[in-house]
Order: sequence, then C-alpha cells, then structure tokens
Amino acid sequence: MTIRRHLLPLAALALLCPRHGAAQEHAGNDYVVDQWTAETGLPQNSVNAITQTPDGYLWLTTFGGLVRFDGVTFTLYSAARYPGIHSDRALGICVAPDSSLWVGTEDGLTHYARGHFESITTREGLPPGPILGISCDPSGDVWLAMDRQGVVQWHNGRARHFPLGHGASGVNTIVADGHGNAWLGLWFQPPMLLRPTDSVVVARPQDAPPGAIGPMPRGSVTDSSILWRTADGVWIRDGRGLRRVILPAAILRQYAALAIPRSDGGLWVAAYGGVAGVDPAGHYAFYAVPGVGVRFRTRSIFTDRQGTTWVGTETAGLLRLRHRLFTVLTTDDGLSSDLPMGITGDDEGRVYIGSNCQNLTVLDHGHAEIYDGHRAPHLVSGCPWALLHGPGDTVWIGTYGGPVLAWHGRTVRVYGEAQGLPTGLAVGLYLDHHGELWAGTLTAGLAHLHRGRFIAYDTASGLPSDGVNVITETRAGTMWVGTTNGVARRDGDRFTPFTSAAGLAKGPIRSIYEAPDGALWFGSYGGGMSRLKDGRFVTLTTDDGLFEDVVSSITPDAAGYLWTSGNHGIARVSLQELNAFADGRIRAVHAVGYGTADGLLNPETNGGFSPNAWKAPDGRIWFPTLHGVAIVDPARAITAATPPTVEIEGISVDGREWSGPRNTLAFDAGTRSVDVTYTGLKSTAPEALAFRYRLSGDADWTYAGARRTAYFFRPAPGQYQFEVAAAGRDGVWSAVPARITFTIVPPIWARGWFRILCLAAVATAIFLTTRQRLARARAQTATQREFSRRVLDGQEQERRRIASELHDSVGQGILVMKNRAVLGLRATNADGARAQLEQISEIASETLNETRAIAHNLRPYQLDRLGLAATVRGTVERAAAGTGIAFTLDVEDVDGALPSEAEIGLFRIIQEGVNNVIRHSEARNARVTLTRQGDAVRLVVNDDGRGVGAPAGFGLAGISQRVQLLGGSHEMHSEPGGGTTLMVRIPIPARRQ
Repeated sequence: MTIRRHLLPLAALALLCPRHGAAQEHAGNDYVVDQWTAETGLPQNSVNAITQTPDGYLWLTTFGGLVRFDGVTFTLYSAARYPGIHSDRALGICVAPDSSLWVGTEDGLTHYARGHFESITTREGLPPGPILGISCDPSGDVWLAMDRQGVVQWHNGRARHFPLGHGASGVNTIVADGHGNAWLGLWFQPPMLLRPTDSVVVARPQDAPPGAIGPMPRGSVTDSSILWRTADGVWIRDGRGLRRVILPAAILRQYAALAIPRSDGGLWVAAYGGVAGVDPAGHYAFYAVPGVGVRFRTRSIFTDRQGTTWVGTETAGLLRLRHRLFTVLTTDDGLSSDLPMGITGDDEGRVYIGSNCQNLTVLDHGHAEIYDGHRAPHLVSGCPWALLHGPGDTVWIGTYGGPVLAWHGRTVRVYGEAQGLPTGLAVGLYLDHHGELWAGTLTAGLAHLHRGRFIAYDTASGLPSDGVNVITETRAGTMWVGTTNGVARRDGDRFTPFTSAAGLAKGPIRSIYEAPDGALWFGSYGGGMSRLKDGRFVTLTTDDGLFEDVVSSITPDAAGYLWTSGNHGIARVSLQELNAFADGRIRAVHAVGYGTADGLLNPETNGGFSPNAWKAPDGRIWFPTLHGVAIVDPARAITAATPPTVEIEGISVDGREWSGPRNTLAFDAGTRSVDVTYTGLKSTAPEALAFRYRLSGDADWTYAGARRTAYFFRPAPGQYQFEVAAAGRDGVWSAVPARITFTIVPPIWARGWFRILCLAAVATAIFLTTRQRLARARAQTATQREFSRRVLDGQEQERRRIASELHDSVGQGILVMKNRAVLGLRATNADGARAQLEQISEIASETLNETRAIAHNLRPYQLDRLGLAATVRGTVERAAAGTGIAFTLDVEDVDGALPSEAEIGLFRIIQEGVNNVIRHSEARNARVTLTRQGDAVRLVVNDDGRGVGAPAGFGLAGISQRVQLLGGSHEMHSEPGGGTTLMVRIPIPARRQ
C-alpha cells in the first residue's frame, strides 16, 4: 500500500499555509488552456512530472507508465512492452547531460538511453521504497529523494547512500545546485544542503532563505534558478541573486505547491486549487480547464524551450497554456450584437461596428456606445451592414434594404432612390481618389455618387453580374469590381468582364487586394484565390496549400503576409510564397489557419460585404465573426516564429515495421512499399504543423500538409536519402530537415558484380566466336585458294587437253583434208578427183564429230536442246556404259527451276559425283536421284561401295565449292563397307518457285 504523501511529495509544503477560503472564480482570458486526458491518449489522468529532451519531445511520468509526447501523439513505454522497465508507477523524471532519461518510480530507478531501458533496484544497492524526488546534476550524477531512507547519489554506476540524521523527517524533494551539491526538501522542516562529503543529512544551512520550506524542482530545462516556498510567497535564487516574490493571498489559500518563473518576469504557480499566473505587478488570474473550471489539483508544472507552459494534474490529465492570439469582443464587452457585420475606424481610436439589424456600436478607447433608434433616431435604419470611414470624419453606412447614409457627428445625410440609388441592399462601399463614393448592391449593380446623384451601372454596362460585393481602385487609377459572377475592369463608361473562363477563381468574388508589385489578388467564395499579373490569371485552392477556398477578405500586414477570412476561420499566408506558386517556382504554399484553439469563439467569419475586415492604424486587424469581433496583432504571430524540429519516428517495409538498425537500412529487390513516419516537435499548436518531404535528386518538395507519413510504392533499386521538414503556424520551415538513408538492393541480375561477370562472359563468348569464325574464315580462304589453284591448274590442263585434241584430231583432220584437196587438184581424171573428194567429206564428218565432242565437254549442248533432266539421264547412261556398275536413275522434270548458270553448275556436280563413283567406289550398284522439293532442287548420289577410305581428290573439293557458289548446302555420309551418299540441295530463286 502506498502512503498518500509518497504520491504527492509537495503536499507538506501546502499544509504549512492555512486555507482561508475558496479560489476566486474569475478566469484569465489572455491564455488558452488545452487539455489531454486518458480519453485522448494518456494512459491515465495523473501526470506526476514533465520534462523535455534536447530533441524536443516532452516526457511525462504517470501511474500508467512513462509517456513520450510530440504534441499530437502519446507513445507509452510500459513494463509489458519493454522488459527493462521494472515498474509503471513513475513519479519523477530528469534529463542527464548525455540526453538520457532517469525516472524515479515507487520501487526503484529506471534509465533510458538510445531506445534501451535498464532498471536499478535493491539488487544494485538502492534502499527499498519510492523515489519521491529526482534531480540530474550537470556532472552526470543523479540525486534521489527517498523519504525516510534519506538521499542516494547515483555516481559512476554505484549508489552512495546518505541516511537521515537524528530528528530529520523524510526527504520529499531534491534539486542539484550545479556545483556537485543538492538542496533537500523535508517534511515539515526547513531545507537542507547536502554536500557529498557529508555522511548523513543533518543541519539546516545558513544561506537558505529565511522561512523557506523547501526547494521546488526546476520547471524548465533552461532554467538554472532554484525556488523555495515560504509562508507568503516564493524566494528565487538565479543569476541576479536572491529575490523575493510575494504571492496574492488568493493563491496562497489554494496551497501553492510549485512555482516557476515566467518569461515576462512573473510566475506560474501550480496549486492544489488550480493554476495561476502572476505578472510582475502582482496581478493574477486563475485559468480554467474546459468542463472543469478553475478548481483542480496540480502535480507538476513545466515551461519548454518554446515558452509554452505545461501543467500536470492529479485527475484532469495534461494541460497546456498558450498565449491567446486573438482577442474577441462580444456583447459582454458592450457590443450591440454577437453577430457583427462591417467594421471601420478613424485615426483617433474610434471603431465603428455594424450588425445584422442590431444597431451600430462605437468603441471609443474601450468604451462602447450603442446607437439605436432611441439614442440616434437620425440613423434611420438599425441594419448597418457595410461601414466605411471617409474624410472629414464621415462614416458611410450601407444599410439592409435601405439607403446609404453619410454620418458626421450628429448629422446624417441620406442617399436613396431619390438620389438615383438603385433599389437593393448596399453591401459594398468604396471611396475613389476623388473622394467620391461607389456603392455595390446585392441585386441592382453598381452606383457612383457624383455631385449628389448616383450614376448606375449594370450588366448592360459590361458587368458580369448585377450582384456587386467589392470595389477597389488601383494605384494607377483603374477601378475593379467584384461581382457574384467574376470581376470587371472599368474602361471609361464601360466595364470589361473577366470570369472563370479566363482563369479567374470560380464563384462570387468577395475581396480584391493590390500587391506592392501591382499584381491584383482576388478572393472568391468557394473557388480559392487568383492572381492577375501581366494579363494572366493564376488560381490557388486548398489543393495548392490554401487554408480554405472561401476568401472573404484579404488584408496585408507589415511583415509580408496576407490575412484572409472564411467559413473555417482566419488564415495567414506569405505573399512571397503566393507569388512563387503563381510563377511556377514552388508546388504549394503553406497557409496557417486559426480557430478556437487560438481564442476565436466561433471560427466562421462574416462576409459578402465590404469592407469586411479592418486594419487599424496600430497594425491590428479586426474581423467580424459569427460570435463577436476578433482582433489579432500580426506582430505577435511573427514574434512567435520559432521553427519546429523534425524527427523520423519509424519506417515500414511492405506494411511491416522495420526493427533493424537505422544506420544500415537495406531492403530486398521487389520491395512493394516503403513508408516513413515522422513528426514535428513544436509545443505551440503542434496539431497545425505542415510537412514537406523529398528524396535525394528531387529539386522540389512534396507538400504533405498535416500528413505524417510519406508513402513510396515500388521504389526502383538504388540508394535514397529521405528529407522532411515542418512548419508551424508561423509559417517558418525547419532550418535543418530530418534525414534518413535507405537502399533498395537490386536483384542479382542488376548488381554490378553480376553485370561485370556477364560482360566478361559475353566478351569471352565474343572472343571465342570471333576466333572460331576467323579460323573458319582462314580455313575457307585456304580452301578457296586451294580450289582456285586447282581450278587454274584444271583450266591450264583443260587448255592443254583442248589444244592437244584440236591439234591431234581437228588439226590433223584439216591437214588431211588439205592434202586430199591438193591430190584431187592434181588428178588427171574425174575419178581420181572424185575419190579425193569422198575422202575429204568423210574426214570432214569425223572432224566435225570430234569438234562437237570437245564443245560438249565445255557446254553440254543438250542443256539447251533437251533440258537438264534429259541431259542428266544421257550423261549418266553414257558414263556408266562400259563399267560393271549398275546405275539406277530417278530423275524428275526439274527443267526451268534453276537459272542457266545454276543448271550448268548442278550438271557439273552430277558429273563429278558420277565420276567419283566410277573411279573410287568399287561399287556394284549406284543410284542417282534428282527431284524438286518445295523451294529447292535435291540431288542424291549413293553407292554400295567401299565407303570411307576412298581418296578425296579434286572432285570432292570442286563439288563443295560449286555448292557454295550456288548458295546451296551439301552433306557426305560414308561408312567402311557401307557405301557413300552425297546429298546436295540447291535453292530455287523466289521468282521461279
């Protein structure tokens, strides 16, 4: 069982202050209080201590475990999930110089460093019992307040125990003083200073503030002061020395247990009756928790690096106190209505606020006066919608369904139908550079008041619509009119219309602003914003980062931002970013939206009339909303501009969280998805952070808005560096993005070594193939040379043979015929001459036959006379005559299948084949087959001779060469004793097929 004071170690400090009454019921309105409970992510509603690590995370101790908080998401570290945690009942916490965490629990100490937990209990030398207070010394030591067990200094991995001296009560708080010592708070006793040289906790030091009860743990990681609680206030020791702050009695009555300095020199005080702020002048206010009020018990208070104050409560969870950016005026502040309409003001500080038929309110230096029908009967209408302050302190008022009024002090001049004002509600007012009034009506177009009478313009004059919301005049003197269907530019007495067909935003145009560079910006109802520059419209919507697509007003501030109003709230966007988007230099803008979290009672603003926002001489901007007038000082939003830090929290691969080391992120080829989860750390409105990310090599950022996960589908193999940055409501992006590197490992076939191996294999194959081809080419060349040599030899032999035959036969026959002719001429009688002529005739016939035989060997004349098939039959039969080989012929009609040159070549191949059979085969039977098969002529010469071993003479080489010249192919098969087969295939030209 845990004693109650163990859970509330500072209770004794409060008990020394008598309770005289209840807290004041009023609550401060200069801060907004946000709340998180077990319903919104906490493990339970008691927040015992709060601190912040250098990376920006907040860490909370609860009775449900240790919690990390990024401002949006709670991450619980419990004993059930982390074996190194001994107990979930965490009390105190501190950050060591190495950024690790030390957590005091009800039964030990837990250390957290680099994702690893380690618990230290009695086994490591700690005394038994709860650790009520904990403090980290700059030297790295950790001081523990352990009630009646005294103090433990965890030094270099060992526990140094300092027991209590005689008469000392339990130790409940402890604060390291930065010099190796520790200040102690004891139950119902003055504070003590413990030096490591002391062996026990004993005496009260003389340098403690008089009447001090005990030290308060520092509430900020950057605060080096030490605070003591006294009966009437707080003593603070810091760089300025020792000073005293008297607390109001109303705060003391609520048992003020903790206090921390405030940035303005005041104090935040956490009490058992609530949390209060005290300014340097002693003014104070309690701050209410929505649904709880100002009465609740506090357990811890802390100010982070960005100046945001956090309060841990006993039952109400975690609280955050933030400066209220907007001040809202309502009927409680004297307004005539909580539904304001037009707003304008003068240079003397008076502000005029219209309403929806609830009269006119004038604020004069904080004093509100309502001008109704009784107080100001000269204001003939109680429905002032559009208000405009003009020269001479004249206030122009556009009324609902009535005239336009010019109000000056106690006098009012009415301009209505009698003066030419078109019927209809006057919703837009504007004074041109001549000081003349222009009025836009809801249904009757535009009216110009000139010399006491209105000149009317409508769609017949070129306006795109008769509903006119806003009017403005550029510095160059050009007038522009926004209507319910686009805009129009005045050109003389005519208007030139522009609509969405020209690129303008769709929907009614409610606001027009001329930028310093002369560009015009148009705000629409539902279509976003458009820029007109150099004759070209560019439109932005929420898809491009705009806060919303309703832009009822556009008001510039002194820092280069535009403030807009709409249905979802008030927004702020950088004009520089808008121009960069319109110029195509960025993909999206970062617009910051403001709502109830920033002090607005109702974020929706009123619009559809103009002016519908007013910029005061002091730079503040006033907006009419559906619940009061909202006032913002843009300078406060600028001064709060502190860029958030960004952390990458996790990475998932194919839907599974990566649990391996972060320094070697390598994923297999074929990875379907890589998801990177990140967060931004900024305590002021972290829920409104916007993010952008990119991969290495990308020139442009991808705008993610509030999304905190980047998705990459089927990333290609390679190494990637992921970068992510964040921007808060101030619009300032992180100076240094968070980065993580991962690699998609390519498949084996895409890896470098494999490619090198493949290249080597290909190179080897090319080398071997080339070498083989070269060898074959060399062999073919040698064969061709040998064939050419043999052809030349054959030709020479053929010439000698022909010469010999001509000489021996033809020449001899001619010589004989010559001699016979001489003899015939010498014959003395006719019989003798006749006998010689007969011999000449016989010899001539023989010589002719011999000449034909010689010519046949050169070009078989039968090819021309009989055809290839018949010539082959006759040649084979004549060649086979006189041999002992029985030839069988199977010759089809192949005449005309081949060109003449091819027929001669094939015929010589047949001759060589048959001659080889006769000369070398020693066969008894042979067969010659000549057929036409599809696109080729096929020749087969086979025999049953001796086969392998037959001499390979010039004939076989000649056959091979002739086949190659004819583009054909051939095969030779021979077996010992099994005969020889020659197969030749000669292709038929396509034109002869």
